[in-house]
Amino acid sequence: MRKIAAVLGLLLLLGCEEDTIHPINSTIQIEPTEITVGTEKRIFLSCATEQTYICSNFNILTTQQVQQNLFRINFSGIDKISYCANTLGPAQAKVDLGALPNGDYLLELNSKTFRNNGTLKVTATEIKLDFPHQDGIAIIKEVFKR
Repeated sequence: MRKIAAVLGLLLLLGCEEDTIHPINSTIQIEPTEITVGTEKRIFLSCATEQTYICSNFNILTTQQVQQNLFRINFSGIDKISYCANTLGPAQAKVDLGALPNGDYLLELNSKTFRNNGTLKVTATEIKLDFPHQDGIAIIKEVFKR
């Protein structure tokens, strides 16, 4: 009987653990950047919510599917991690697209509630995002000068 009570108590304790994954309830602001990692220049999408959270270290969860010249990025939620940096700030993510050669790439930015299709143009002098229709996202800086 004690074993059953101990197991039930453990289940109740674990059942009370707060879920740290929450839905995205604001527009995601996006801008292209380039960061040197070792000897490579890698292209990233810097992403941040318009919404300010009580902890500046919350993360935007993303998954990524890559095909020949197509990047499909899915924003799946906000990870309100257990350790809180006690400053206000947006949830953030840096999406690594890699060291890309010059060219045009199709880019999809999606979530459960929005879908966006656009292009990423990489030249010797700039990295440009072109999204004529923006739903749930805001391209706050279209061009990054290299």
